[in-house]
Amino acid sequence: MENSPRTVIVGGLAAVGCAFLLGFVVGRGWFGATTFEKASAKDWTLIRAYRGSIDSVGGAVDARVYSAVIGGRELAGDLFLQNKIVVVDSLGPVEFTWPSDDEFAASQCVIDDLDGDGAKEFVFLAGEYAARVVSYRNRRFLFRQGQGVETDELTSAAKGLQLIDVNADGRREFLTLEAVVANPGAPVLEFRQEPRLKQWDIRRGFHDASPNLQEMYRRVLGARSGWR
Repeated sequence: MENSPRTVIVGGLAAVGCAFLLGFVVGRGWFGATTFEKASAKDWTLIRAYRGSIDSVGGAVDARVYSAVIGGRELAGDLFLQNKIVVVDSLGPVEFTWPSDDEFAASQCVIDDLDGDGAKEFVFLAGEYAARVVSYRNRRFLFRQGQGVETDELTSAAKGLQLIDVNADGRREFLTLEAVVANPGAPVLEFRQEPRLKQWDIRRGFHDASPNLQEMYRRVLGARSGWR
């Protein structure tokens, strides 16, 4: 019995659909590709392991933080930069990676309560040039990207970014260098590097704390003549 044209078309579409589904399941995973699918297990380096409470309303968890930097040849010219957080509690694992795979990969992670609300944050430090903060509340990660209000990323104009408790209140500040105009109104502008103190909290993200810490700012940073 010969197949009708309609039968052949339907059968062909079904075959194509099955092939697509099989390729998706095998190549990208049944539950969809993750943002770090290009990196294999051997590419991830453990940079922080933590056991304890993170969310102020939750119990103890196991947290592991990883870094991956894969350049050039392994990815056919692409640069893969990522960090990964895995938090495991009684309900199972929760994972986080950066929205982009080619911007940021910190080699150091500090887990600390930055704003004194009882919950700890993941503080990522990329050398002495950049920092990012990831908060974790109710099994959800939060990272706000962008240079503006309510941002969780910070950059320094030059090497020198530090995480320190300047005024000994138990909350650590971020010491950065910002490029400011040294000769406003001149035909050719010149810039100088000026130190700034930044704080972070869950509501505002990073914000300038220098005016509020003026006395300590002068006493601690004023002696750093190389930064004036």
